[in-house]
Amino acid sequence: MLPKGNVRRGLAPSKVAALEAFEEAGVLGVVSRFSLGFYRHRKSGEAGETISTVEAFPMAVNAELLSWPEKAVRQRKWMSIQEATEAVNDSELRTVLQQFAAEYRDEDRAR
Repeated sequence: MLPKGNVRRGLAPSKVAALEAFEEAGVLGVVSRFSLGFYRHRKSGEAGETISTVEAFPMAVNAELLSWPEKAVRQRKWMSIQEATEAVNDSELRTVLQQFAAEYRDEDRAR
């Protein structure tokens, strides 16, 4: 699962992504202005199931905090892009991660 949040008036989507990464995972860093892509997220609640479109952004993490706003309800776990792709149950999110991994490998080869 990736940290995600709702669009906030006056904040660019990449800034919202950075805020959510802080709140949900306790990480700080630089978020790209360019998204990895979109996927649909299904969430069940008291009002039934809702489906949201989520835009995913890559982040270069500079710091991991020992404490963060949602630490009591969230667990931070680092893994390789390959492990993350295999761990994700959502096929659309898996596709976004696979595309990112392919682009990252291509960029890394160009260096």
